[in-house]
Amino acid sequence: MVVHVKGTTWCSMGKGNCLSGDEKIIKQLTSGLRRQEDKLLQPVHHVCRGCHPAPEGLRQHGSQGSPETNRPSDHKELDHRVETRQRNVSSTHSSLMSFIRRGKFDQTQIDYILKDNSHGYTKYAQECERAPYTLCEICGIGISSIVRRCIEKETGQEFAVKIIDISGEKSDIYEADLTKRDTVREINILKMCNGHDNIIELHDSFETPTFIFLVFELCKQGELFDYLTQVVTLSEKRTRIIMKQLIEAVEFIHSKNIVHRDLKPENILLDDNLNVKVSDFGFATVLGADDELTELCGTPGYLAPEVLAVSMYDNVPGYRMEVDMWACGVIMYTLLCGAPPFWHRKQMQMLRMIMQANYTFGSPEWDDVSQTAKDLISNLLVVNPKERLSAKQALESPFFKRELKPPKQFYPRRTFRALVICVRFFHRLKFFYYNPPPIPVETIKTNPYGVKNFRKLIDSCTFKMYGHWVKKGDNQNRAALFEHVQREDWRNQVSFDNS
Repeated sequence: MVVHVKGTTWCSMGKGNCLSGDEKIIKQLTSGLRRQEDKLLQPVHHVCRGCHPAPEGLRQHGSQGSPETNRPSDHKELDHRVETRQRNVSSTHSSLMSFIRRGKFDQTQIDYILKDNSHGYTKYAQECERAPYTLCEICGIGISSIVRRCIEKETGQEFAVKIIDISGEKSDIYEADLTKRDTVREINILKMCNGHDNIIELHDSFETPTFIFLVFELCKQGELFDYLTQVVTLSEKRTRIIMKQLIEAVEFIHSKNIVHRDLKPENILLDDNLNVKVSDFGFATVLGADDELTELCGTPGYLAPEVLAVSMYDNVPGYRMEVDMWACGVIMYTLLCGAPPFWHRKQMQMLRMIMQANYTFGSPEWDDVSQTAKDLISNLLVVNPKERLSAKQALESPFFKRELKPPKQFYPRRTFRALVICVRFFHRLKFFYYNPPPIPVETIKTNPYGVKNFRKLIDSCTFKMYGHWVKKGDNQNRAALFEHVQREDWRNQVSFDNS
C-alpha cells in the first residue's frame, strides 16, 4: 500500500524488507504515541490503584507521596482527572489521523502535534475548562497559533477555536507583547467586518494570562487550497461563483479602509455549501486617507509587484489596497488551470517573474477557457497598481454577467420537437457517459497529457508526490515530466561523447 502525502510518500512494505526513511517516521510516530499514552495515563493509573485497599504499612507511606499519586478524597475529582487525560490521548489520535487523511502531514507536524498534546494542550485545556467550550482535535497549525474544533457546552454547537500563546515561553517577552497587540488588532478588524456572508464570523473571544482564544464559525469543508488539490482545476461556472464571493468580500473590507495583505487559497475557507469565507486577518490593517504601507508581509507567490519594489528600492512609494486585487488575479488563475501563474524553483527567479508580470495562458490548460475570464485575469495582474481593476470594477466584468435577451414568441410545435430532441440527446449522452469510447493505446503512449482525464490524474499525483506545484520553467511544463524522449542537451552530449 502506498499513501501519498504532502512532500512525503509513506510505503507499507512486507516482512523481511529493510526499513526506508518514511517507514522509520511511521515507526517513530507509533512509538511516540505509545510513550505519550503511558506518560499521560500513568498518573491516572496510580490514582486508580490508590482507590483499592492496601496494607496498613503501605497506606501510611502512600500518604507521604506526591499529591498526584495520593488517593483523592472525592471520587468526582478522580473521574474528572481520568476523563481529562483520556480526552487528551483521544485528541492526539484524532488530530494525527485527520492530518493523514487530508495529506497535510510531515515530520515537523508530527513533532508539533505530539508536543502540543503532551505539553501545551494540558495548559490551555485547563484554562479553557473555565470557559463554556470543550476542546477537540486539531484542525490546523499556524506559525504562532493552533486551531482546534471545539463544542459549546450549553448549546452543543461546533466552532473552531484559534489558540494563541502569549506567555512568552516560546519566544521573548517583546515578541509575546507584539503577538498580543497583533491579535487585538485582528479582533477589532474582525468586529468591523462582522455581518458579511463571505467573511469568517468571530463568535467569541476571551483571554487568559497565557493564551488568547478566538472562537470562529466552523467551516467543515476546510480550505479552498485542499479542495483545489482534490479537483485539480475548477470549471468556469464554479470559478465564477467563488471569485464573485471573494471579490464581494474584498470590496466590503476595502469600503471599511481595510487591506487584507494575505489573500490566498489557504486563507479562504468553504462552508457546507462551498460558499467562500475569507479568514486569517493577522496581516490586515486599517488605512487612513493618505496612508501607505511599506512592510514586506504575505506569501511570496501572491505578493504584488509594488510590495516587492518598496522593500527592494529606495524612493519608491508605498502600497495600498490594490495588493489584494493582485492576489485575487493570482487566485483566479490558479483555480482555472490548477497551477499558479508565478512559480519557479529558485525564489529570486519567481520574484523577478512577479515584478515583470511574466505569465502566459499556455496550452492545453487554457484552450477551453473563455476570453472574458482571461481578460479579467489580465486586468488584475497589472504591474502598475493605478491601472489595476478595483473590486467594484472587477465585479462589473463581463465574466460575472450574463447577457439578457428579449423574450421570444412561443411556438408549441417547435417547443415539442425541441423537447423530443433534448430527451434523445440526454439519453445518448447518458449512454456515452457510462460507455465512453476507448482511447487508442498509441495516444496514451505518445501524448498522455493531452487526454483530459489523464491530465487531471497526472497533475493530482504530481502535487502529492512533490508537495508543491510542478508547473514550468523557461522551456519546461508538467507534460515534460512524462515524455519518453531524451532532452536535447542530453542527446547532444551523448553524440559528442560517442564522437
